[in-house]
Amino acid sequence: MRQLERRFPIYSRILKLYPPAYRQQYGEQMLQTLADMLDHEPSPLRRLRTYLRLAVDVPVTLTSQQVRYAGRAFFDETPVYVRRNTFISFAFFLPFLLIAITNDLAAHGFYHTWLWSFGVLLTWIIVLPSIGLIISLVTFAAWLIDRRKHNRQPWARTLFDFAHNWPMLALSGLGVLILLLVFFHDSAYCVIDNPARAVTHAHQTMHCVENGSILG
Repeated sequence: MRQLERRFPIYSRILKLYPPAYRQQYGEQMLQTLADMLDHEPSPLRRLRTYLRLAVDVPVTLTSQQVRYAGRAFFDETPVYVRRNTFISFAFFLPFLLIAITNDLAAHGFYHTWLWSFGVLLTWIIVLPSIGLIISLVTFAAWLIDRRKHNRQPWARTLFDFAHNWPMLALSGLGVLILLLVFFHDSAYCVIDNPARAVTHAHQTMHCVENGSILG
């Protein structure tokens, strides 16, 4: 194994990117297979072709194995409350995603429907995403504390354990992105500039929002 690692130092480093279990089971075999293929190639051109095939194959298999590993980590190694809150959090983001995407596909045809009435609009662009973000952040913090108690691992190692943290990190990032999109949109001033007036003069606020083409 050491001899093969010294012969293929770059490939050996790439293999470290594979999930631990996969690397332990197949790492040495993959190095040996590459060595055998190159040893049986009679010309530099054929060896180059072997390396090119490897360059195409490695990103595909690496991505595939990491996705499988992340899926197994989520469903097999994650507490029930984390899995449950992950789906609940995503459910709060779903109305924004569905309405915003469908509105774009329909050439902004929702502007004069009940979905753009002030109360409903405020609910699906701010209230629901905010709740989803809070759930994901609180769940992530609770899970970090639980793992720190039971595993006694350093905070940095627990925090950057992306194989297990990816659902909460992805949802938290999605929530932040949605709120940034809303609050930094051209029409956000219609509400943020004077929230009290935005609520008491809903008709004028909606007219301002439509002119600003929020989420347009």
